[in-house]
Amino acid sequence: MAEWHDGYVTELTYTQGYYRELSPLAMRFALQCAGFKAPPAQGFNYCELGFGQGVSLNVHAAAHPDSRFWGNDFNPAHARHAGALAQAAGTNLNVLEASFAELLQRTDLPQFDYIGLHGIWSWVSDENRAHLVEFCRRYLKSGGVLYISYNCLPGWSQAAPLRHLMNEYAQRQTAVGDGMSRRLDAALDFTRQLAGLNLGYFAGTGVLQEKLEGMSRQSRNYLAHEYMNQDWRLMYFSEVAECLKAAKLDFAASAAVNEQLDGLRIPAAGMNLLNGISDPVMRQTVRDYLLNQQFRRDLFIRGGERMTSAEQKRVLDEWRFTLLRPLAQLLEEKPRSVVAPEVRKAILEKLAEEGECSLSDLSGHCKAHPLLLVRQVLMVMVGGGELALCQPAAVAAAAAEACQALNRVWCDRAGEGGESAYLASPRTAGAVQLGALQQLMLGVYESACANEASALAARAWEKLAALGQRVVTGGKTCESPEDNMAALTRIAAEFLARDLPLMQRLGCCRTNVS
Repeated sequence: MAEWHDGYVTELTYTQGYYRELSPLAMRFALQCAGFKAPPAQGFNYCELGFGQGVSLNVHAAAHPDSRFWGNDFNPAHARHAGALAQAAGTNLNVLEASFAELLQRTDLPQFDYIGLHGIWSWVSDENRAHLVEFCRRYLKSGGVLYISYNCLPGWSQAAPLRHLMNEYAQRQTAVGDGMSRRLDAALDFTRQLAGLNLGYFAGTGVLQEKLEGMSRQSRNYLAHEYMNQDWRLMYFSEVAECLKAAKLDFAASAAVNEQLDGLRIPAAGMNLLNGISDPVMRQTVRDYLLNQQFRRDLFIRGGERMTSAEQKRVLDEWRFTLLRPLAQLLEEKPRSVVAPEVRKAILEKLAEEGECSLSDLSGHCKAHPLLLVRQVLMVMVGGGELALCQPAAVAAAAAEACQALNRVWCDRAGEGGESAYLASPRTAGAVQLGALQQLMLGVYESACANEASALAARAWEKLAALGQRVVTGGKTCESPEDNMAALTRIAAEFLARDLPLMQRLGCCRTNVS
């Protein structure tokens, strides 16, 4: 009898990450930027397959109170965690625990407008990939969209032997009783030793050395799922597209809107070749070679309908945007793209002043520049996590209670380790990043009504001390109560000045405490 995990790593749970491309709002925007009509913005059905710890799923369910959400993961620890979050937030989320084969046996599932599939396509068996395709064939509506992300070729070609070596070493040279984390560390240490010889495969490959060093700093939970699964399959884009044909799915666009702007990353000579290719699958294949793409985030649509230029302009003009980080922080950073830094600065300043603006408002503010350029800069900023899309104010208001309830769970657990570094925003229908100490401060701020740095720090220290935790600052652990209080007071002052106004503006917490 086959084991329930079917060769998939279950000893270490997956990371508690948030993936904004899974957002229904983000999918709609990406489709419309590519010229396609999108599924409905409200009253839709959404399903995420292989949701991991369920951070993205819970955020999106909390942010869309008028829609229905389903999520499936075969790992009982994942399902339990995601279900507990949903119960705490009181969201319309149905958490299922089943294999993909078992899921296909259910008869109580609706037709979905959106299906999300992050990462697992590369990590499961051919049989399970067939189950995923069949699920989309049965349950994705006409006009519905599939988000799928996966490791791809040719970008992974150089590093794939590295993954094979580590997996083989862990399977053959370590004891199962050592535990996955220890086996992974042993495989990583051995591979670093081998690379240090600078022979054969490793000779002159500085890129591999850098990758190994980067892996040493990554979460062991992530590395276990990326490198230690029994099944691991790299595909070219054309192979994925061929698989999805069986579900009547056609490629529509990159879900990462900044990656739709090929001309910003590919030189003119490459774009001339690319623009001469009419077949969409061949075009994407050649694009991946030009960029040496190793990870794709794609949207496939079932019976996609294109908009006219006038329709596209009208729907895009209505989108509203807001800052995801404080203005000062964004202005200090080097822009992610060299495209029109003056337009980026003007957009940032306008949004800081107004709170949120439509594309039409921003293009009017930047009227000295072409509309197409303003749109491209916005796509780069959204894709880079500088800006967020906004949902209608009425929907955001209805979502505030569930989002804040979910956030209180994360803030209450802050300081214990291993929780999400994100909070749900009803305004953006997505998540905003916030560190554990800042979450701790927010929880104290709301529960204890402490709104001065010294009082906030004192209550935060009470909680950390009770948990046996200490503040780490500048790479050093604060040992004495006095040093911890001094560090927490500095953090609290910064939180009140920088983080709290942002959290309040995005609806992540109450605007006032009493």
